[in-house]
Amino acid sequence: MNPPVVDAAPPPVHVPEICHLPARQLAAMIRSRALSSREVVSAFLQQVDALNPRFNAIVSLVDRAQ
Repeated sequence: MNPPVVDAAPPPVHVPEICHLPARQLAAMIRSRALSSREVVSAFLQQVDALNPRFNAIVSLVDRAQ
C-alpha cells in the first residue's frame, strides 16, 4: 500500500531584486535616477500580488490604475 500523498510545499516565489535592496540604497537609486519611484512601488505591489494568496495579509487593496 502506498503512503498517503501529502501536499508538497508551494514552489518558491520569485522575488524581484528591487524588493531585496535596503531602503537607503533604493532611495539613492531613485535620487540618481537609476530607478524611478514608480518602478519601486510596482515591484513591491507585484510582491504583494505574489505573496498575499499564501499569507492573506492584505485585507484591502485599492485597485491601481496603470
